Amino acid sequence: MTDAYTLFKKPGSRLTTLLLLAAILIGAFGARTWGAYDYIFANPDEIKLLGVDSLFHLRHAKYTLVHYPEIQRMDIGASYPDVRQNHATGLFGFAISSVALMLYGSDASLNDIAAVAVWFTPLLAVIAYLLLFILVRQLTNTSVGLLATLFFLLYPGKSLDRSVLGFVDHHAAEFCLSLAIAIGMVFLLRVTREQRQGTLWKPILLAALPLVILIYTWQGAALVVLLINIAFFAYWSVLQARAEQISEVTKASALYGLVLLLSLWFVPGNQVFLAIGAVMLIVGAWCYSRIQQYLALRFSAAAVAGIIFILVLFVAAIVACFTELGLLLVSLVLSESTNFIHEESTVSSAKFIEQFGVVGIVAIAGLVLLPVMVCKRRLSPETIVPVTLGGCWLLIWYLSGDFDYAVPPFIAVLASLTCYSFWLLLEKTVSGKSVVTSVCIKVVVLVLGFAFLILPVYPFKALSLPWVEESKLQAMTIYHQAWYRSLTWLEQHSPQPARTPLSHPDSPVVAADSEQSDYGIMVAWDYGNLVASHGNRIPVWSSLPSNYIPRWLLAQSEQESLEVLSERFTNERTIRYVIVDKDTYGPLIHAKSKFTDKPVEAVRHGEINVNGKQVPYITLDNTHKNSMIARLYANDGSELSHYRMVYESSAQTYSTGFLQLSGTGDKLNYTFVPKTFPIDTPDELQRYQQWTKVDVVDTGNGYLYNGQIHSTIKIFEIVRGTIIKGQAGPGDQIQARLSLRSKTTGRQFMFNRTAIADGQGNFEFAVPYSTEQSLSDSDIIAEGDYQLWVRPKGTDSFSLKATMTVPESSFKDRKLLFTPELYQ
Repeated sequence: MTDAYTLFKKPGSRLTTLLLLAAILIGAFGARTWGAYDYIFANPDEIKLLGVDSLFHLRHAKYTLVHYPEIQRMDIGASYPDVRQNHATGLFGFAISSVALMLYGSDASLNDIAAVAVWFTPLLAVIAYLLLFILVRQLTNTSVGLLATLFFLLYPGKSLDRSVLGFVDHHAAEFCLSLAIAIGMVFLLRVTREQRQGTLWKPILLAALPLVILIYTWQGAALVVLLINIAFFAYWSVLQARAEQISEVTKASALYGLVLLLSLWFVPGNQVFLAIGAVMLIVGAWCYSRIQQYLALRFSAAAVAGIIFILVLFVAAIVACFTELGLLLVSLVLSESTNFIHEESTVSSAKFIEQFGVVGIVAIAGLVLLPVMVCKRRLSPETIVPVTLGGCWLLIWYLSGDFDYAVPPFIAVLASLTCYSFWLLLEKTVSGKSVVTSVCIKVVVLVLGFAFLILPVYPFKALSLPWVEESKLQAMTIYHQAWYRSLTWLEQHSPQPARTPLSHPDSPVVAADSEQSDYGIMVAWDYGNLVASHGNRIPVWSSLPSNYIPRWLLAQSEQESLEVLSERFTNERTIRYVIVDKDTYGPLIHAKSKFTDKPVEAVRHGEINVNGKQVPYITLDNTHKNSMIARLYANDGSELSHYRMVYESSAQTYSTGFLQLSGTGDKLNYTFVPKTFPIDTPDELQRYQQWTKVDVVDTGNGYLYNGQIHSTIKIFEIVRGTIIKGQAGPGDQIQARLSLRSKTTGRQFMFNRTAIADGQGNFEFAVPYSTEQSLSDSDIIAEGDYQLWVRPKGTDSFSLKATMTVPESSFKDRKLLFTPELYQ
């Protein structure tokens, strides 16, 4: 019907169309790989992976390869010591492991799997471009289909980040399959409306196939099922408003829901939300048909559509506001923006324009124009399906700050269909004018249209670039070489546990008091999957953010930290190592503290003179200063009894607080955030060493406060500790001092443990280090014996009173060591 109208002159042949489409597909693939290849494969033996989730999929692909063809549905590395069901490990990881198996065999290394995995997302993106072309061409014509792919090529938004070479995640599969689902729905509804088939089962099965694949790929498929329900309802309403027959269409919709419901039989785990969505579609189709038949006898077609639309909105509002299921669904959508995941943030009009420019504005206009064009029969009724899906994705993105990767392809759909509608209106407007006038108007419109489309991207670069540059790749690189080296050390120097993340969930459990027991590694959840994949050890938490690890990080004493650990660990399970790093100590601590009742805040302590200028003097509060993350990372675990440092990375970081000022006088505003700077060269080390000697550094665009240089990563072993008991004068302060040295960095530092003698002069404390220098499982060794220093009550100075050897064997059974009386 709509092929009579063209956006511009149709290509003269199928070959021309194929060449244009091929050029766009090559451009899409090149935009995601050309600038990234050298960065990702800079070291073929250590392929860089981007983002946090890449390691999640990598380790699960490795599991499937080891246990092929089993997909890891029960994960012992998600929330240790629990074995957690994981629906996110589906066909995406299975496909990666299958290709790796074919290319490298069953003994493929983790790096071999990564070499395969990094190509999946750009290839899925290319498929998405092809599906986008098919979808829009299905609704209009070839020219508009090419225009849609061009829009998506120039304005890929955040889908570019999620499909770039090196970013291994199923987000690319999500927007790819979402387009396939739209194609299937349009195909099914058009075939049904035009009554091309005698039986509906074949088109229904074909139409539902992309949705079934998505269910086996992504745990959030229930959200897509909800959007599908809304799209079907929109289509029924449009047909009713156009006074077209809807009985066969609602029947086909119900059968689509039935196929979905039956497919859940093979999906493991609790799929209650998917089942509810399928039942909603089946029951909704039946109810719509019955209500329509009843109202059609009393009202016009448009009135019936309006009445049912208002009725459904009312019921939806009741469910969303007053039922447990509705409230849960709303909270799940709205809470995404409070998860503090780094890729989520508030959506603003400036951000929208930056990503989509004029094309985004046209797409928004299409949300109003396109339904009108459909109801006026200028566009096919099936057009309402991608319009509804696109509008829903935009709304979800705006409300949650998440799912930004799903929006760009539908922006391209909406914008291309809107341009097509404008062209139809232009054709009607100039139809009565002379040929010359008509052609001139169309040429001017086309030139202006393409100028607004292309010039903001290139050469002006006023908007987000549609290709990746190394600076963006660096910002997306969460895990650097220091992490890989540290975890290699951990795997080689820690006891081999009974179970690892690659172990089958049904593998036998060994008691915690056995040398062969499994154990957990405490680390911020951002790095849990990295510990599992490259350290081959079980992280305490690698799933979505929770308050458990932040509560341990922000514990205000060693005793409190052990109490937090004891909530999850008993005699059956234990935790053996903790890993702290520059980002958890610095830039990430604000977000993590919001999961606890101890939010970290910046505190202003008056003003300080910097180069003749008075500026606010600001530090983080005592919550951060007294936290376990600060005690371990910044203070090397000094004054702690059960945390023994066993490794620190050779890579170093300058950690500081960064202040930026705006305004003047009474309107002076400031922002203060923790910040880290990697130290990669001797010149940088020298500069940062100079900066540590002053409280505040003026950088020209801000101020750096109280900078310190630390190893990027430190690993501590949790030990029982050895008790040192003795007797001194009542109220005397006793301090055990031990000089330590890192074999990796050569750094020497002092461990202190302090106690106050009671009224009878007795003192007791535990120390975590032995004085043996031949330990093979520790990179940190003692430089001598413990020195026991005493400061008598009422005095200001310490004096050395004794030295003491603590053998490693004393840590096996918590043997008590008694010192001679310090005063004879």
